[in-house]
Amino acid sequence: MSTRYFNFGNNTLYNLKETWTIAVWFKTDDTVRDNLLSKMTASNEGEWELFFAPSSEPIANALLWRGWYDGGSGSEYCEVANTSVAYIDNSWHRVVVTRDSSGLNMYVNNVLIATAPCSAAYTFTSIANMHSGGYDGNYYKGLIDDVQLWNLTWSADDVNTDWNNGIGREADETSGGYAWRSIGNHSETSVLNWDIKNIQPQSGVDLKCKAIDLSGSNTYSDYYSPIINLTITFPDTSKFFIKNDSNDTIAWLGNFGNIALKGKCNVLSNCVASSENLFVITNSSAPDEPVAYINSSGDLCAEKGNCSSSASCNEKNAFKIRNSTQELVSYIDFNGELCFTGGLYENADL
Repeated sequence: MSTRYFNFGNNTLYNLKETWTIAVWFKTDDTVRDNLLSKMTASNEGEWELFFAPSSEPIANALLWRGWYDGGSGSEYCEVANTSVAYIDNSWHRVVVTRDSSGLNMYVNNVLIATAPCSAAYTFTSIANMHSGGYDGNYYKGLIDDVQLWNLTWSADDVNTDWNNGIGREADETSGGYAWRSIGNHSETSVLNWDIKNIQPQSGVDLKCKAIDLSGSNTYSDYYSPIINLTITFPDTSKFFIKNDSNDTIAWLGNFGNIALKGKCNVLSNCVASSENLFVITNSSAPDEPVAYINSSGDLCAEKGNCSSSASCNEKNAFKIRNSTQELVSYIDFNGELCFTGGLYENADL
């Protein structure tokens, strides 16, 4: 059995008070008592642990969080545990335990599997060091990843975001808006594959790396720009393609309301006729004069509307794109008005 573990030391940041969240990815097939994350010695008072229960526990092989609260007898504790499913199957699982004034919640793989009362007055502030992977003989046999400890309570939406997107907790708009993940340490060259879904294109997006120490304080003043290979995967399963003479795609309109262009989108008072215009919208009053077009450079010109997404597009006489339920998701009408409900991707690599 492995006797390796992580020792994070004793820092007040690891004390669990009124509100907190613990999140850990794990993968194991070991049925011996194993500690994923803990702040334990042997005195019990104020200590806590997230662990797999041994056969001696009432729920053998269950996943438990247990805390012996400050000021208790040393045998008094709060506890939340799964009661039906053993996750000792050598597959990856995400466990999230949260605490607020109403008590404890345990989620596994984005599903709330257990709740338990825990008085809002109880705190867990042991002087013990925090360990991941075991302590005092209770060593974990398996894999652990992306351990997070927060001094706030994740909502069900936060747990869902963590599960689906892997982006941690987002800041509010007043602080500019960001998402973060941690990877590596000062001696590593680390590679992070980060799949971010359901985002709209933004201006001024900046991807950075920042070095911090385990206490959470910034001991390294510089930010570092990583080497980034960014690939945007569109959800549109059906697309109307505009191609040039070489059969290269220079634009498309998709069934999720997205528009992707090799070039730029422009709303002008007059979209001028040209032999370079590959996709042209005209009307009966001036059939030779375009009111909208997409040219060979992938630029879109429209005489009305704007290049911003809309919540919905109203039915009208137009070139239309619909989704699988026949909902109108974008159009260019015969007056040159552009409307789309998804994102606009300019200078896209098509």
